[in-house]
Amino acid sequence: MAKLILIGGGTHLNSCLEIISENKSLKIIGILDKIKKDYFYNTKLKFIGKDKDILKFNFNHAFISIGLINNYKTRLKLIKFMNDKKIKFKSFIAKKSIISNNFIMGNGSIIMKQVVINRNVQIGDHTIINTGAIIEHDVKIGNNCHISTGAIINGGTIVEDNSFIGSGAIIANNRRITKNSFIKAGTVF
Repeated sequence: MAKLILIGGGTHLNSCLEIISENKSLKIIGILDKIKKDYFYNTKLKFIGKDKDILKFNFNHAFISIGLINNYKTRLKLIKFMNDKKIKFKSFIAKKSIISNNFIMGNGSIIMKQVVINRNVQIGDHTIINTGAIIEHDVKIGNNCHISTGAIINGGTIVEDNSFIGSGAIIANNRRITKNSFIKAGTVF
């Protein structure tokens, strides 16, 4: 059984665990976080150290379970640190999502429940596609992005690296969301 380390014990961890727990071939050995916490949202998982301690553990894969709402730079700094240490990242797709057979997803990304991903979509590394999002045909989503709950990204759109698309936002066809963008919840663009 492969061993997985989770990096980040905040509230986004709960959503990630819902999907990660569907994979019965993985054993989660614990959570790394910059702050020691006594519990992690009603799970049996334990705090095993700080982010910098990652090389002290025997594991096959890691996953960054920190959301992107407030600041993409926290995740980006962790990704760089882990990449410099040659850490292998695992990606996850919820069983209760509808995904085209013709799409590409990078390392360390997660697709949550009730997501719809249409044909010819590309999703970069360390990207979060949150519950109920719809990603239409020919969309390209960069690295370290967060497409929030119920967002709709219409065909041919490009979402560049480190961007956040808020809950319920609707992005029209063939738009370009530039690098490091923050699109508020409910925005129509």
